[in-house]
Amino acid sequence: MTKTLKDLYYGNLALFDHAIPSGSPIRKLSAHLTQCETKLKEQLGPEEKALLEDFLKTQQDMDGVTAEENFILGFRLGVQLMAECLTEGEDD
Repeated sequence: MTKTLKDLYYGNLALFDHAIPSGSPIRKLSAHLTQCETKLKEQLGPEEKALLEDFLKTQQDMDGVTAEENFILGFRLGVQLMAECLTEGEDD
């Protein structure tokens, strides 16, 4: 556990840098999204393209915040489960 904590502290664990496997659903969805975005941009004028870019950037920012919050919630749940396991059998 100490090694993992040290690796995390020193930035040796980059959880967000892992490659997405080629057959994964997220890769397929991402490719489809890119294809739809390209087709949509071909049909839009300059103002609409700017609005779409702003929309997509905002959506991406929201997704990032959501992912971070979900990671924290999951981590906290894991810690709670470990604490419960360690105190199992003790009087409440």
